[in-house]
Amino acid sequence: MRRFRILPVLLLALVAAPSAARAQLGVDFTAPVDFTNSSWSLGWSFTVLNPFNVTALGFYDAGKDGLTESHDVGIFSNTGTLLTSVTVTNSDPLTSFWRFASITPFSLGIGTYVIAGVTGSESYPLQSPGGTLFSSDISYGTDWYTASGTLVFPTSSSATDASNAAWLAVNFIGDTPNHAEAVVPEPATMTLLASGLVGLAASARRRRIKQS
Repeated sequence: MRRFRILPVLLLALVAAPSAARAQLGVDFTAPVDFTNSSWSLGWSFTVLNPFNVTALGFYDAGKDGLTESHDVGIFSNTGTLLTSVTVTNSDPLTSFWRFASITPFSLGIGTYVIAGVTGSESYPLQSPGGTLFSSDISYGTDWYTASGTLVFPTSSSATDASNAAWLAVNFIGDTPNHAEAVVPEPATMTLLASGLVGLAASARRRRIKQS
C-alpha cells in the first residue's frame, strides 16, 4: 500500500511546479504614422483586467534607428500619483517600435492608470496606427497630454477610444506571473519524480522477493 501513499505526493509535486510567466507589450502595432509637435508629457490611460508586474517602460523609436534624446516615462495612478518611472535612452534595447528600460518589477492591481512620457523633439506615432493590438490584461482608456518639457501627469484629452487610440509613444512590458499554460517541470521536480519512481520499483521488487 505504500506506493499508493507516495504517488499522490509525486503528483502534487508536478502540480506545484512553477508556471511560466507571460510577458506582453502593453500595446503593439504594425503601421505607425510619425508626428512631431513640440514637447509634451503625453500618453494614454488603461484599465488593468488581470493583475501583472510591469518590468520595463519604453519610448517610441521612429524608424527604429535610435533615439535623438532621452525620455522620462512613468506610470501614474488615475489621481495623478507617480507610481514608477525610468529614463529611456538610446542604449536601451529595441522591442518592436520601442526602446525599453528595465525597472524593478512593479505590481499593478485591477484599476485604472495612466502611462506618460516626455516627447521632447522626438517623433512619435499619431492616432490609430495600423494593426493596433493591446495586451489581453488591459483595456485602453483614452489619450492624455499636457504641454511640458518634464514628466508630469497629463490632464487634457481628446477622448479617443480603442478604435482611434492616440499618443502611443510610450509603452510598458507586463509580466503576468503563474500564467496557466503547459509547462515543462523544473529539473528539481523531475529529480523528485524520478527518485519516487525508483523507490516504487524497489518496493515492488522487495514484495515480490518476500512472496516468492
